[in-house]
Amino acid sequence: SKSATSIQYSNTRISASYMEIANDSSYSITRAITFDGRTYSAGTRVETDVSLAITDVSLERPFPFAHVGDLVSLNWIVGVKELDFQGELSGGGVTTSESAEVPIPQVGAALRVRIPLTEVYASAKGIGYDDGTNSGSIVDAEAGVRFSGVPGPFRLSAGYRVFRIDFEMDEVELEFKYGGPFAGIFFSF
Repeated sequence: SKSATSIQYSNTRISASYMEIANDSSYSITRAITFDGRTYSAGTRVETDVSLAITDVSLERPFPFAHVGDLVSLNWIVGVKELDFQGELSGGGVTTSESAEVPIPQVGAALRVRIPLTEVYASAKGIGYDDGTNSGSIVDAEAGVRFSGVPGPFRLSAGYRVFRIDFEMDEVELEFKYGGPFAGIFFSF
C-alpha cells in the first residue's frame, strides 16, 4: 500500500510518501544461507516473513536560470528515504529475525513541462555508495502526465515508475526491484 502528499507553491514542491511491502513464503532453499548468524543448509524447508516500510520526504526547486516562468523547469531534488526492514526466517525448528532502520539521503533532478490543464514530467532521485565493506544503491524514477481538465478538485495521472534498492551491509543483503505503469486520481486544492 502507498500513500503520498505534496505541497506546491509556484515551482517549489515538498513531497512526502509512505509505502509498505510485505511477502510471506515457504520453500526449500537450494544453497546454504546464513541469516542473523544462523546457517541453514541446502534442502532445508524454510518459511520467510519479510516487510519493508519506506518513508520518503523531499524538496524540489528549479535550478537558477533553468526555468521559463511556471511553464518549463529543470529542478534539483534533495531528500531522505527511510527504510524500515523486518525479516524472519524459520526452518529446521529454529526461527531467526533481523531488522534495520536506515535513513538514506537522496539527490536527483526533475523536468516539468506545464501546458494548459496538463503537466508532463520526469524525475529521478537516489544515491549509491561503496566503502569497500558495505555497498548499496537506491534509485526512484518516474515519468508521467497529470491532467487537471476534469470538473471539480480532482486530477488524473498516468505514467511509469521504477524503484530499485540494492544493499549489502555486514551479513545482510537486500535486493528489491519493482516498476511498471500506473494510473491514478487525486484531489487538488
